[in-house]
Amino acid sequence: MKIEEMRNKSFFTPGPSRALLGVAIALFAATRLQAATPVTPNATQTTKDVLDYLEQVVAEDKILSGQQLGFYLIDLYNTDTSGKGPGVGPGSPGGPNDYSEFVHIHDLTGKWPAVLGLNTERDTREDLVGVALQQWNDGGLVTFSSAQRSPIDNQASHFSDLTAQQFDDLLTPGTEIHANWLAYIDKTASHFKILRDAGVVIIWRPYHEVLDGNFWWSKQGPERYRRLWRSMFDRYANDHQLNNLIWCWCPKYYRDASEWYPGDDYVDVGGDSVYTASRELREANLARQISNTGDGSKVLALAEVGQLHKPSELERSPWAWFNVWRGYIDKDKYPLRKVYGDQSTAAEVQEVYAAPVTITRDELPDFRRSSDGGAESRQDESKDP
Repeated sequence: MKIEEMRNKSFFTPGPSRALLGVAIALFAATRLQAATPVTPNATQTTKDVLDYLEQVVAEDKILSGQQLGFYLIDLYNTDTSGKGPGVGPGSPGGPNDYSEFVHIHDLTGKWPAVLGLNTERDTREDLVGVALQQWNDGGLVTFSSAQRSPIDNQASHFSDLTAQQFDDLLTPGTEIHANWLAYIDKTASHFKILRDAGVVIIWRPYHEVLDGNFWWSKQGPERYRRLWRSMFDRYANDHQLNNLIWCWCPKYYRDASEWYPGDDYVDVGGDSVYTASRELREANLARQISNTGDGSKVLALAEVGQLHKPSELERSPWAWFNVWRGYIDKDKYPLRKVYGDQSTAAEVQEVYAAPVTITRDELPDFRRSSDGGAESRQDESKDP
């Protein structure tokens, strides 16, 4: 699909304060979104099929539903509500884990999200391998984000600072901090290998929201950041042979991000984090998403959102999926003490999941059959747990 064709999409209707969007579209009017080729060397056929499908979703004016789940989840279909709410801590003593917002969405809508979002920050990542397998084996897609702990000691929060010298040491083999960084990302790679060997494709979103300047990887400038991204890419693609990854770069586009872009050879998807309810600000973000993602040929996504977009905003949109962050899915049931933007209501969740534009898990092709000659459409409904 050509970017010039995207001008005819309802999302791009001319209006006030949309000059930035118009410039971005004009700039890439001649750019064609080619058949997707993963940047990962020797990508599996299933990985190619998933990336092709993401582009197809946009071309067909659809969007995949997605939901991020909590750090402590060990069962995708957990219904134990005796512990804490989603993503805020372990379950009750002796209880299994976080309550699953997947189950809550299914209770509200009768549908399962097409995309499961997980995070590799906590030490429960081994458990998350099993959760990812549940989603994949039941016909869904999986995306992992990373809020990697500080490589100074692999213990401090991802909100920690790194000095310029520490960052340079991180990028220098033979230093202690480089060894710490390798140990951390290699542990994650060991879990991803389990999923690779099971045929699971991972949409991988490391080192996100760099423009916020909140996380250690964002605090010493774009040149060091680009080297960091490329170093991880090389480690995963070449040393670990993780040929099941689709790389999603999500800088948070509230201002120009082009100098932070790792490069067309290192990114498959341009993702955004959108918590504002303002349509005008979201359109400005979208314009930067188009114009900051290399040659304009990349798939775009709402990799992290707070409040759901309205179905009318999702119709004929340029995004392949949305991923609602944990805790934002139903403010009636889980009011948050602190939110960025707003949460969705149960009625809004039901409206979006019932909309024809929204693809749920039961509507996905069966990518598990890719190795037998390509993904096939599934006609059967996904099973209840």
